[in-house]
Formats: sequence, structure tokens, C-alpha cells
Amino acid sequence: MVHVALPGERWEVEFFADREPEVEVFRSDGKIGGPERVAELLRNVVD
Repeated sequence: MVHVALPGERWEVEFFADREPEVEVFRSDGKIGGPERVAELLRNVVD
């Protein structure tokens, strides 16, 4: 697996011997949160 980090974006590229590579792209909305955002994210994981 290869991780590529770009400003506002992260890619995960996974290579397999028996098939074509798979790519997943994660993009930021540009918003930076504080402690309230961490609490929100943790609530979503637990629920």
C-alpha cells in the first residue's frame, strides 16, 4: 500500500499481485474544528 499526502487530500493506493490496483481518495472540506469536533466524531463512532 502507498499513502500519498497532498494539501487537502490523501490517497491510499493498494497493489495486488492478482489484480489491478485499488485507489481510495480522501478530501478535506477545508474546515478546521476544535474540541467540539473531536467530541462529535467520537459520538458518531460510538453510536
